[in-house]
Amino acid sequence: MDTDVLVYGSLRAGHQAHALLRGATRGRDGVLDGVCCLQHQGYPMLTEGSGSITGEVYTVRAKQLEALDRWEEVPKVYERVRRQLRDGRWISVYVQAKTFNTADKTI
Repeated sequence: MDTDVLVYGSLRAGHQAHALLRGATRGRDGVLDGVCCLQHQGYPMLTEGSGSITGEVYTVRAKQLEALDRWEEVPKVYERVRRQLRDGRWISVYVQAKTFNTADKTI
């Protein structure tokens, strides 16, 4: 099963972990509203908020999605959730895990 994923940090083109998206199909970039972007050990982390973020949208296969979950340390640090972009498309996106220890978070 294919899944559309919005990426906004190290998975973006030209960044550290983009190789994990090799073979994925890039779609139109999208804007996700209702978020706040924090920093965790130098990486961006989304949580609920009043802002928005623009990210790259990729269609990935199940095996790639599993690899992305491992990279994002799901469910310990991030969790993958379904959200609707400003243009109406539904995507999966990695956000702060509910169980994440906020004492480890830097803003």
